[in-house]
Amino acid sequence: MLLLACAGGTPPTARTFISPIVLSMRCGDDAALVIYGGEGSDAFVLYRQQILHFSRAAAASGARYTSVGSGHDEWWNKGDNALFTRQGKFVAECVPDTDTDGAYLVRGNEPFWNLELSRTTLRYRTMEGDVRDARLESVQIDRDALVLYSDSALQLSIQPTQCSDSMSGQRYSQNVRLIVNGERRPGCGGPLISPGEIPP
Repeated sequence: MLLLACAGGTPPTARTFISPIVLSMRCGDDAALVIYGGEGSDAFVLYRQQILHFSRAAAASGARYTSVGSGHDEWWNKGDNALFTRQGKFVAECVPDTDTDGAYLVRGNEPFWNLELSRTTLRYRTMEGDVRDARLESVQIDRDALVLYSDSALQLSIQPTQCSDSMSGQRYSQNVRLIVNGERRPGCGGPLISPGEIPP
């Protein structure tokens, strides 16, 4: 919502945003994953099964971003919070998610693993006790997914479509794919989806 930079480098044809910052936020009752491209460039917001792309705009205060392409969306940072507007209508003041301490959580099965993205770093853990810390290096948007690259052999693709946990059956708001040393590991990320939100 989020592209991690792997040791082999990023694809040369995609636009790359260096030194991204990742934040998990709450916009009223909804969750939002925010990825700032770094160095005052673009921002990406994963919100309600969509990837919203913003570019930096002039502002008297804070950091203001406006939608890329059609639409009249706006994301305006005011300290740790952000004012969120869609199609010219105010949505909410978004704040850091206190339930996750502002981190974005990912999990997968067979084998069991989890990943925590926190601002500029990630921590990858396995059931066997393997723990790997890495630094985020770049983010890219690839069609309908955000891909994050790290300074280690880790690459994470985040797609804003529903994901079902293969063990528990729980539904999450995002599909993820982690590549570790060339090995693909599917998983789920983002907030849980309540049964009432799942279409019949």
